[in-house]
Amino acid sequence: MGKHIYNIEKYGGRLMVVDFSFKKNKKLRIILVYNKSGTRKVEEKIETNERIIKLIKEAKTKKMEIICLGDFNLEYKKYDEKVKNNKYCYKSLKIFGKMEELNMWDVHKEEYDMENRKIINTFTNKTTGKGSRIDYIWVTENIFNEIIIAKIKDFSDIKTDHRMLLIGFTENLITPKMPFKKSINKRIIYEYSNTEEKEKESFDNELIDCASFWDKNWSIEEKWEFYERSIREVKEKYIKKNEITIKNNNIIDEYKQQDLYKKLRYIIFLRKKLKKKSGRTLLRKKWRQYQWHFRKLLKKLNIEENYYFSENMFLRKILIYKYIKELNEVYDIIFLKLSYESAKVKEEKIKEAVERRCEDLHSNQRRMIDSVMEKEIKKIVIDRLLTEDKDGQDILVTDEAEINKLTIEHFKNFAGIQNHDVELPDFWKNEYESKSNVEENIYQNVLDPINDEEWVELIKALPLHKASGPTTMTYEDIKYAPKEFNELFRNLIDDVFRTQEMPNDWKIANIYPIPKPKLWGHRLVNTRPITLLEVTRKTMMKILTKRLSKVIKEKRVLQGYQYAGLPLNSTFEPLRIINEVINHANERNKELWLLALDMSKAYDRINISMLEKAMERIKFPKKLQKILTSLFLGRKNRVFTQSGLTELYDMQCGID
Repeated sequence: MGKHIYNIEKYGGRLMVVDFSFKKNKKLRIILVYNKSGTRKVEEKIETNERIIKLIKEAKTKKMEIICLGDFNLEYKKYDEKVKNNKYCYKSLKIFGKMEELNMWDVHKEEYDMENRKIINTFTNKTTGKGSRIDYIWVTENIFNEIIIAKIKDFSDIKTDHRMLLIGFTENLITPKMPFKKSINKRIIYEYSNTEEKEKESFDNELIDCASFWDKNWSIEEKWEFYERSIREVKEKYIKKNEITIKNNNIIDEYKQQDLYKKLRYIIFLRKKLKKKSGRTLLRKKWRQYQWHFRKLLKKLNIEENYYFSENMFLRKILIYKYIKELNEVYDIIFLKLSYESAKVKEEKIKEAVERRCEDLHSNQRRMIDSVMEKEIKKIVIDRLLTEDKDGQDILVTDEAEINKLTIEHFKNFAGIQNHDVELPDFWKNEYESKSNVEENIYQNVLDPINDEEWVELIKALPLHKASGPTTMTYEDIKYAPKEFNELFRNLIDDVFRTQEMPNDWKIANIYPIPKPKLWGHRLVNTRPITLLEVTRKTMMKILTKRLSKVIKEKRVLQGYQYAGLPLNSTFEPLRIINEVINHANERNKELWLLALDMSKAYDRINISMLEKAMERIKFPKKLQKILTSLFLGRKNRVFTQSGLTELYDMQCGID
């Protein structure tokens, strides 16, 4: 919202005006009020009221929606009593009449129907203990019609003599509806552990049969295509699957979708229209139609009483208050039912959450800890973007094609460099010379065929419940496939080690953007990418990483402080050293300077030419260098947006 503000005005510490501008010339004015309390200097209060009315009129001429809220320090009840009894009305109270004339709506008065029911106080005088309603939220009719929820609540953690007023309304009123096709946000989860034994046996047997058609003379691409297709088709036939709908956990949206809530809003709509002449004119035009809907509503609620509202052939002015009383009765019935249903849903959700946490204690400790610690999982939806035009002005982009184009441009070029040959300065040439303490033959077994023990250990250690890559193959597919069929995968990896070629699919990745620890604000610069790679490629890299780590550790290839990623080492050692240095300086009251460098987009900015120089420095064999560089050259990515995945685009540099 902050990016849409174009005007802020303040008036004597009593008023603040904030104007917002949205796409398609939709504008919103929020007027925050803190009027003078007490009976002294009434002229100042009247002046503030006149300024409020002037600001509302000004906004209406500009076709703006309006929210006017705050502490008015005036009671609508007193104004209403004066008007109904034809008594003299103080000038300071006349603001309420003027706001009603301007078709502004007192949200909570209407929502709680305070004209016919008990007035709900928003302020309690600490000295006298007397309560009154002096806080309000007034809105234009369009906003009132879109109200989702309106409540008056007590503060739980703040000491104040005021209560809190809340409203919620649909954002489509002030922001344009997204022109996206309705995308199906669903994914299929294959549940190997919940599949019947008979089906598992059929799964194993059919994959073993598939393995008999394997031809060792096929190309790398043919072998990969056969392996991936066989897994995909056979698990589709036999493995139990669960279709999961991916949705935002929006409590307000869930509340809105309840049928009882829609009925409640219909009663509020009828009640509101009956209270104004213009509304009654609308009802008269389609009186029979509104009656039909009302009778249908009563039938669904099993209410068998007869009501004047549903029986009278015409809307009679003399019966207006009778109609409203009847609508209030129905409102109470619906509200009680809705409260019960909402409490029931809430109870079920709590039960589900408790059961899930207990289950996570055994199977997903990380998620359980996140839940106990109430760690917020931040997500974004790329359904609109804020960008700048040639004059540096913010513009809101909602066109699907343009969003995809901007998203591709950002993630393709956000590193700011491209792979290119680099001529090293003299200072760095010495640093990149081959290390004399490293022998070339130490890597001779790194690309050997995978032995049985190594393969069994690898398959056993594959993690579960991890995100899949572009082909949707998962670690479970590999882990639960019969060993006879997984021999094909081992053969494929051995071929990659032997030929230094790899399947094209292994160079494609999906990007899932997540927000940085700052406001997302629909700006791509405030996101960072999570790269979802093919699990088969990652499995191959687990073997290479383990073999290389062992050699580099045992032969002390990396020395000094370049060891954090090696087995049995971590960042704990250097952090402990820094901590001891800080404690030493504190104990002896010595000055200490620490310099910490954080390289932005460090992995995304790696130049493959420099990576080759780094590998030559520690004498990686040419075949090993070719495998590693081919993983990062010719890569293609695509990004998840609200409308689905973008088109593939070429990566300019970096590693993943």
